Amino acid sequence: ILLYANLDDKPDSHSSRGWVSVFLENLERLLDRLSGEKHSILKLSEYDLDPDSFPLKSSIIIPVFSNNFLQAPIFMSYLSVLEKETAKKSKSSADIKFINVFKNRIPGAEIPSYLKQNKFYNFFEIDSLTDFVTEISYQEDPNKDHEYWMKIFDIAADIKNIIESNSSPVKAAEKLVKNLRPSGIYIAQSGIDQYNQRDNLCRELSRSQYDVYELDSIEGSYDDIVKEINEKLSKCQLSIHLVGEDSGVLIKDRGLSIVEIENQLASEHSSQVNDKPGVKYYERFNRIIWISEDHENLTVKQKIFIDNLKKDLVNIQYAEIMDCPIETLKGFIVGKINENKRNREQLITPEVEKGKSIY
Repeated sequence: ILLYANLDDKPDSHSSRGWVSVFLENLERLLDRLSGEKHSILKLSEYDLDPDSFPLKSSIIIPVFSNNFLQAPIFMSYLSVLEKETAKKSKSSADIKFINVFKNRIPGAEIPSYLKQNKFYNFFEIDSLTDFVTEISYQEDPNKDHEYWMKIFDIAADIKNIIESNSSPVKAAEKLVKNLRPSGIYIAQSGIDQYNQRDNLCRELSRSQYDVYELDSIEGSYDDIVKEINEKLSKCQLSIHLVGEDSGVLIKDRGLSIVEIENQLASEHSSQVNDKPGVKYYERFNRIIWISEDHENLTVKQKIFIDNLKKDLVNIQYAEIMDCPIETLKGFIVGKINENKRNREQLITPEVEKGKSIY
């Protein structure tokens, strides 16, 4: 079910169809190709939505957040009630999943907390110098369209995975095991020069069926940001930090960049987990800090941060610092994850000769 504001689907001078209609058509096309089946997504504006009607079966809700969306009170009321209805039916067959699409930049305080826990996709870009926001729209130029199509592909892949996990008992069992012990990968935010590398890394790990976590929004207060980061780190076995020329978005009420904050919190989480008495080596939390080889436009602030990062032995404890090509980094990450997985399986799974084991 796709929820959208009617004004966001008005045709403009560049197209005879609105942004939402084009988005939906492309999403359905890719979803059909990925799954090999025909899917239809119900499209509801504020004029189509029945506030008293809720999905009775498992559903995927895709709200298209924008300024127009927030100005239609029926949407936020509907989502709030839907969340409560889902909680009541948590023991029944009804299972509601959210995939958030942001057409415009929205203050984090405007988004309900339960939605922040779900995947999100930004269809806009922010200029780091001017803070000017530009929407990402479908264009006929393949080079300009690349980012748009990659995001559409990722959403289609998410929908396909949700459908498969709901229909497969094996997938449900795997999900239960994952919840019993941290196995996710936390991808920290980066400076603007590493945005594309970071997005590609998230995309490739997600497509390889790894559980990827990241900070949903940096619009909230410092305390809210810290809380969200710590919650997601607790679900992970590994954090990845891409450090480039740009120091990243500055959190104004602290004077620190988001890159610095996430690195510090990951370091603290690593110490808390790894310094516990009796912790097994396969239970440790690991960090990978990748430093770009390109230093031509390095700012003074970022140079100091990188120098301190390399010299601070306490901060880099249990961390791998790498300054290799990005493809080498990807191979190292996958190797690290698979090594942890093998170690866990060997130490947790009993041998057949020892008799039957019932969990």
